[in-house]
Amino acid sequence: MAGQSIDAAFAAILQDCQAIAVEAVKNAAKKAHNDIMQEAKTYLQHYYDNYTPKQYKRTYYLKNAIKPIFEDGTNSSNISIEVGVEYDSGGLSGHYKSNSRFHQSGDTWKVVTDHSHVTGDNGIPEPEWILENFLNGQHGGYQQDFNSTSTLMLEFFENELPNRIEQYVKDSLWDAITSRL
Repeated sequence: MAGQSIDAAFAAILQDCQAIAVEAVKNAAKKAHNDIMQEAKTYLQHYYDNYTPKQYKRTYYLKNAIKPIFEDGTNSSNISIEVGVEYDSGGLSGHYKSNSRFHQSGDTWKVVTDHSHVTGDNGIPEPEWILENFLNGQHGGYQQDFNSTSTLMLEFFENELPNRIEQYVKDSLWDAITSRL
């Protein structure tokens, strides 16, 4: 009889430990997700820092191209949470019209006075091209003074985010444990 009581006590402890772990990882994932979105928005702002105006109507559309990823696939035997961002050019179509002396022609920008620029798009950049230039740090045919957005995000994911997640898990574990005392 005493053996059954000990077994039940251990089972209850293990169940509580699993609940604490799941709670801690989910809280850490939410914090990491917020950090990722904040970094993506910060790099968008940097993209416009050396450009006049710093923000205009098209900025809104590019900001909306940054889609959050948060998928919780946790089940009774596995903790699985995916966080990140996806850059989606789908919402950019029709919002970018070139009003500069440069117009897109394929993969390059051509000066309007260059008569070799003959396309039916009247210089309207393709959404995928706009997004690719943003990710590569190019704006209006000019290279920005900072590392590309894709490089900055990769550095963030590789160098900063793992340490933050580790600290978030530790903090969340501590909070979950102390809340049960």
